[in-house]
Amino acid sequence: LNNKFDFFFPGQNIVDLGFAPGTWTKLAIQKTKYFNPSTDTFESINNAKILGVDILPSQPPNGASAIQGNIFSKHLHLSIKNFFLYKSIQKIINQESIHESNQKYNKNLHEKTQQLNQETIQETVQEKPQFPVDLILSDLNSPWDQDTYKYWSTTVTDPSLNLRTFPPLLIDNIYKTVDLFDAALLLAIDILKQNGSFVARLCSSNEDQLINSRLKKVFEEVHYIKISKDVIFVCKKKKDGPISKLHVFT
Repeated sequence: LNNKFDFFFPGQNIVDLGFAPGTWTKLAIQKTKYFNPSTDTFESINNAKILGVDILPSQPPNGASAIQGNIFSKHLHLSIKNFFLYKSIQKIINQESIHESNQKYNKNLHEKTQQLNQETIQETVQEKPQFPVDLILSDLNSPWDQDTYKYWSTTVTDPSLNLRTFPPLLIDNIYKTVDLFDAALLLAIDILKQNGSFVARLCSSNEDQLINSRLKKVFEEVHYIKISKDVIFVCKKKKDGPISKLHVFT
């Protein structure tokens, strides 16, 4: 896809949604960073960052960082944006071990993030770009079955079942991916730069044309690629100016 549409380039800030186990993230690192053998690490131009996001705990590849969270959470959307804006948050996330318990990880991240007091944010926000990300990759889907006792409950690892209804409202997997896609598109509207790119895979359904029309309200170029039962949208050149979410989703 990149050979055809050329959406990777050195020095990009990239978010990979649903990154576990890290295949797309590794490709993003290889395409946008260079390996420094003296430090045994991947380094970037202009201190660009690559961030993996997943509801499952997963160690990011060398050259990337990771946040665990639910894409339907507004708090996660804000955390993703702040990661690219504030070096202190980058340091917090990179120092926290993914092998620590999820509860301890989130507690430490929350507490340390509060160190960014309101005065500091007010002083620096004018110097920060409103849209800090160049490329969003999205491969959001229902997580695979978890074998460990901590993650046996689907209400923990499957946001579509985490509903306050009894019996639970069951949602077909095809439409789960549509909901997840919509959440990724909302994030793209909020954090992608002008001319930024958005590449997303989801299950093909009768919603494809509706999704295509929504994307055309946000991007100048929208390419539709059908692969077996899946569809990949490659979107380039995010439009300039404020984009109304109400207009996009109606």
